[in-house]
Amino acid sequence: MKFINYCMMALFILVNISLIKYHFRISELELEVIELETRIEKLEKINRILNDKQLPNIGPESEYLPIILSIIKTESAFNPKAVSYKGALGLMQLMPYTANEVADRSLHESEIFNPEFNIVLGFTYFKSLKNKLSEIRNKNKRLKLTIASYNAGFHRVKRSFGCRSTECYIARANLSTEKQFNDAILRLPQETIEYVELVEGRILDYRRKLWDLNM
Repeated sequence: MKFINYCMMALFILVNISLIKYHFRISELELEVIELETRIEKLEKINRILNDKQLPNIGPESEYLPIILSIIKTESAFNPKAVSYKGALGLMQLMPYTANEVADRSLHESEIFNPEFNIVLGFTYFKSLKNKLSEIRNKNKRLKLTIASYNAGFHRVKRSFGCRSTECYIARANLSTEKQFNDAILRLPQETIEYVELVEGRILDYRRKLWDLNM
């Protein structure tokens, strides 16, 4: 059921791209989004997952829309054919082994590049990271650590708190002062620190723009 919800979220993003593109008229991003739209002719994988059932409304899952858009913007600038120097693929820049783990099967590279399926995989992976951190009480800490984990990996972020176990990690994150928490973040690679700052800033921007769009 959760995976179906993530599929619906991916479809929601793709359906609403035209509205987002219309609202953000003048940026290069919109030109890339228009190009992305023209490449998506069918939702074959989504339909197979949902057994051709009619898609219901997204409902509360829409709270993730600005987060996923921000990750896509930061990871690939909405280029569905993006490949990183490390070998990450597609809109949400998934490493093949991560995509295989999320899908629970060996995927062909063309499947990972498929825009809507890439969003499904990336969103599912993001939610799995967030769920691992569900016991962190402060939602801002939880979001920051989830974003950092998407970039650097869950275990790398855990080690920045000086922990081997997840229990230790959760406890230290909950008990840490603002300074202690920020010091742990600063022990991450510079690339991850900058990534988190960039994604968080874009989340705020997308939330504002989407709010204006819905007014």
